[in-house]
Amino acid sequence: MEKEIVLNWAKSHKDISYNGNGIRIFKDFSVAVAKKRSAFNEIKGLLYKRGVCFGMLYLARLRVTYDNREHFFNSPADAEAFYQERIRTPKNSSPTEER
Repeated sequence: MEKEIVLNWAKSHKDISYNGNGIRIFKDFSVAVAKKRSAFNEIKGLLYKRGVCFGMLYLARLRVTYDNREHFFNSPADAEAFYQERIRTPKNSSPTEER
């Protein structure tokens, strides 16, 4: 019951902040959605190590900003393929060169 009160309050207040920092309040993810999102954890770790900007979109979609362009992935496999082709092996490097 308290959770519903907080969610309703958050809906009616557009700009919520604490100590000058903006915050957003969302409903909990279902177990199924949480599993889909966690499937991206490995590729997110690789992107983080390379300093590539990324974020998760609802439900379970990965947004990657690379070379000043946004790329969207619905599956970890597609994101991994993009990473291997475009980030791990940059355009001006040979595929066998490890960075």
